[in-house]
Amino acid sequence: MRRLYLVLLLSIAWMASANALPVTTFSTNTAGGFDAWIYPTLSDGTFSLQSGIYTLPYAVNPGYVIILDDPALGVKDTSNWSDVIRFINNGSGKAFTMQMFVGGPDQASYFPSLSKVMNSSHVFITESGATNGGFTDFTDYSVTGVKPRNYHFFTGVFAVPDSGSTMLLLAIATGFLFMIHTVVKKGARGGLLRKTAIRIVVTNR
Repeated sequence: MRRLYLVLLLSIAWMASANALPVTTFSTNTAGGFDAWIYPTLSDGTFSLQSGIYTLPYAVNPGYVIILDDPALGVKDTSNWSDVIRFINNGSGKAFTMQMFVGGPDQASYFPSLSKVMNSSHVFITESGATNGGFTDFTDYSVTGVKPRNYHFFTGVFAVPDSGSTMLLLAIATGFLFMIHTVVKKGARGGLLRKTAIRIVVTNR
């Protein structure tokens, strides 16, 4: 019985702490280019305002894609920059890697400066959610050519459980297990418990 309680507790703890999110992936498209699904996560799926640095399928032009929050505001208003995608110059005018930055309270500390963007190859696009009522989680950007590239930047909302909610779930789970133990123990002693049906549902959003 103790082993059963331990297994239940460990299972609930695992579900409560399992918060891995999608990671950036690339796939070859039918035209010989690639499709990219870009997420602001590290390589292990952890959300980050500064994503991991991901290797592109082949070299592209370096520069920046700036996603604007409000199309009515000026592109030079950096507070209107929702996300920034950097195609990193390797020093020879080519980009083999890229990184995504998400706007936040301290974005000035990691967003590129306006002058740096304006002095580099760049493009401004509007966040899809700002133009369709927020029903799209991805903002798309395509580059045509011999090998067309289709980028899908995740600009939706992540529901990431924090450590506080995880501990709350564990506390609730422990309480449930204690209650189960008490009920089973009393039922066994008094001979009154004939059948017990228990279902615990833990959701991790």
